[in-house]
Amino acid sequence: MGYEKYNISEKPEWDKCFNMLLDDRYSEIEVNGPDAWFTKVNGRRERISNIRLGTLDRLYEGIEAGLIPFVHSPWPFKKDSYIYEGPLRYKVEEGTPHEREIRGRCHMVLPPAADYPQITIAKKSTALATLDTIAQNGSMSTEMLAFLRIAVEAELTIAVSGGTGAGKTTILEAIAKNFRYDSRIGVAEDAPELYLSQPNVTYLHSVPWAPGMNPNDVATLSWVVMQFQRMRTDRIIIGETRGAEFADFLVAANSGMDGSITTLHANTPVECLQKMTGFAMKATGSPARIVNGDIAGAVDIIIQLIYTADGKYRTSEICEVTNTLSNDETARITTNSLYKWDRTTDLFEKKGMVSDELRRKLRNKGINVEPLLEQPIGKTDSFHSNSVQLKSMLDTAGVVDRDKPEEAPTKRTI
Repeated sequence: MGYEKYNISEKPEWDKCFNMLLDDRYSEIEVNGPDAWFTKVNGRRERISNIRLGTLDRLYEGIEAGLIPFVHSPWPFKKDSYIYEGPLRYKVEEGTPHEREIRGRCHMVLPPAADYPQITIAKKSTALATLDTIAQNGSMSTEMLAFLRIAVEAELTIAVSGGTGAGKTTILEAIAKNFRYDSRIGVAEDAPELYLSQPNVTYLHSVPWAPGMNPNDVATLSWVVMQFQRMRTDRIIIGETRGAEFADFLVAANSGMDGSITTLHANTPVECLQKMTGFAMKATGSPARIVNGDIAGAVDIIIQLIYTADGKYRTSEICEVTNTLSNDETARITTNSLYKWDRTTDLFEKKGMVSDELRRKLRNKGINVEPLLEQPIGKTDSFHSNSVQLKSMLDTAGVVDRDKPEEAPTKRTI
């Protein structure tokens, strides 16, 4: 299959896996035991039949010598620690024009919670490094790309929604590359994963509870997000919102940290809003109408992502979150669908115009909204990015091109 070119790891089983991940077709490695190795190739799971270690001792030997050196975890690896995780990184042909870096996330559940170490490695896409390349690879139309660039320039607060493997972290990182370079940005995650190019970035991560751990040593993601209120950050990023931390995200976004962004695990914008409501109500005890008023006042747009059965990444919808709530007891938040992907034709359609409220918000940030109003509702567009059209729309809107850093970025050290 052509994936044993480089000497990366001193253990042959991990050398094979790391070479597989150099191939864009491969996105995951899973290990369920000494003889149970799997991969995900072109969106489908397959067994790696030619890796068989036979014993638990050989599995552990390979993990410690062949895998752990590439996992940048803040915690030491212990065989009986229940859990071990961290970012995985390695390079090939370093220092040459052909240099490649593989980045991903490694997660292990260890004895006594499992009979054998259960290892999951999920590779982060490096091909989709910017919003432009995401569009060029088919995930959105030129007008959708222009709208997102305008949204970032205007410091709109964004929620990225999608299922497992839909590309939420990838697009979040791509959006962040368009943040101002003189911004102070706070990044909150459960495990260090994001890498921003701006120089003034403060990275915090939670310290989750694990069996045998002193409860006083726990730092929840909610606690981490609250610290940014005292750290004078201009905007914050939460790698993924799963609970009470969303209430703290709302406080930050409604307290001057315009342009903040988070991701949620949801399959539709409606489900995304429902999760926001549930997280915030549980954390604060406030009724739905109060909570949804805070959400509608803080979150400007939702980007819905999907990973198709045939292995395509698509931005299935971009919708505006309006300030209008329903009159019933649910106080449902009203959305305005702006762009939508048609699964049948694989085309993107313009569904609506930005509201008067959002136009005012954009104009107050110095954005000329005319490029967003020129294309008629119902217009369909292919996913091929039109660089001439994009430049024209962004120039007219007054969006600054931030493809090149204004100063050399500070690399994250883990």
